[in-house]
Amino acid sequence: MTLTLAGISEAEYRELPRRFNPSQFDPNTFIDLARAAGQEYMVFTTKHHDGFCMFDSSYTDYKITNTPYGKDVVRQLADACQGRGIPPGFYYSPPDMHHTAFRDTTKLAKENWNGEPTRPEWPIYLEYMRLQLIELLTKYGPVALIWFDGLHKRAEFLIRSLVEVASRGSNFLLNVGPQPDGLIQPEFQQRLRAIGDWLAVNGESIYGTTYGPVQNMKSVRTTAKRGRLFLHIFDWPSSPLEISGLDTKVMSAHLLAGGQSLKYRQTEHQLQIDLPQQPPDPNVTVIAVRTL
Repeated sequence: MTLTLAGISEAEYRELPRRFNPSQFDPNTFIDLARAAGQEYMVFTTKHHDGFCMFDSSYTDYKITNTPYGKDVVRQLADACQGRGIPPGFYYSPPDMHHTAFRDTTKLAKENWNGEPTRPEWPIYLEYMRLQLIELLTKYGPVALIWFDGLHKRAEFLIRSLVEVASRGSNFLLNVGPQPDGLIQPEFQQRLRAIGDWLAVNGESIYGTTYGPVQNMKSVRTTAKRGRLFLHIFDWPSSPLEISGLDTKVMSAHLLAGGQSLKYRQTEHQLQIDLPQQPPDPNVTVIAVRTL
């Protein structure tokens, strides 16, 4: 039996959910304290690095509703926040020590705590995160922001996470912890600058926008503002882009990167846009659509 610095073995740690029972939890007590501290919103941890979910996710058994407590803490807090007029935000940890697609869990976490993106299972974990974020952003009412801790992910993931959150009408917050010498790690700087470079071209589709009128498309996210619709394409199609469920009349369409005008066709139920063979941006390409 190997003890950690906290004096608990891994086996004992894995047994904790069997007896986890925060029976004294009262969301209104949390809100009272937040108000007393002068907070205008509060951010709650929905999943930390361990991978344990404080919400009733449909995609894992490692969650609060499978403990003796048995209730969705995030649901209780979100409902209470909305009832008392304090916007809730959610912290969601991208690392997940528990998920077998994030890392080889037969190894000690200290050997692969940063994840193993070269393993063939990695896309399974990315899809798991996507599905959980959709749960948090669609099942718990209005969300003020989503906070991702750290910058250990690739720039593409961070940019797509920014788009995902913006397309749900929320804010995107990144926590950057400097080194003990006060310097920000070079790799963190590189990823922040990559986000900035993308925003320098595509910021119009993020700043001052809200959620778009078309949701739940697998490869496209939408944002909107003042007669403008922005289509964020994650997976570049080999045929014309098809958007269903758009009620407004389209007047024009062009790529934000480079400004190329795009031909389109619109019927009562569908918008088709002809695209270049290759995406201008490998992270997320944005089409700006002017609507009537």
